[in-house]
Amino acid sequence: MGAVVIFIGRLMQNVAVITVYIFYMGVMLRVLPKLKLSPGQHFNKLPAILPKYF
Repeated sequence: MGAVVIFIGRLMQNVAVITVYIFYMGVMLRVLPKLKLSPGQHFNKLPAILPKYF
């Protein structure tokens, strides 16, 4: 029973991280054209951050 609770907890945590990731990407895609920055700088950092959560 405990393993199921841990699994669901991890799943919910991953869903939360993915939601934030998608939200962050969406915000960046809207904001970057206004700021005239290269998206590569931001998107290169994101994959480096993500594995820590999984």
